[in-house]
Amino acid sequence: MNNILLPHGRMRRLHYFGLSVGFNFLGKILEFMGDFGLLLSLALIYPGIMITFQRLHDMGKGPQLGWVLFGLAFVGGLFLEGGAPLSVIGGLSMLGAIGVGIYILVTPGVTGPNEYGPDPLNPDMEYEDSYEEPAARAPATISLDKKEGA
Repeated sequence: MNNILLPHGRMRRLHYFGLSVGFNFLGKILEFMGDFGLLLSLALIYPGIMITFQRLHDMGKGPQLGWVLFGLAFVGGLFLEGGAPLSVIGGLSMLGAIGVGIYILVTPGVTGPNEYGPDPLNPDMEYEDSYEEPAARAPATISLDKKEGA
């Protein structure tokens, strides 16, 4: 299991889902503790971002999609409680964040090792490079001499 406080490595879907549900559940419990609970729940944002990066690494992608997800959720949270035009922007942002989140959750990871680490389902799997260098051959030559009889 990877360290959930570091953005390195890969995380399989079920592990990501379990941690995401756990973080959200813990955040909801902390909301009942008042301002101190709210402060503690903000501390869950960082590990949430790190596990999302690890999940994206399992899919063979960089962290850019994770930043899109958190940006959409942030904008949605800011504008959802506003007036009519702002709540529409907030609602659309939250729908976008939900869509990206579902994509991250249901997309299978890359089979075998990738540039971010070994396959979390089969960590002992060896990487098989199917690309073979083409055989060296002599360069083609073109003759500019006129042939007799042509």
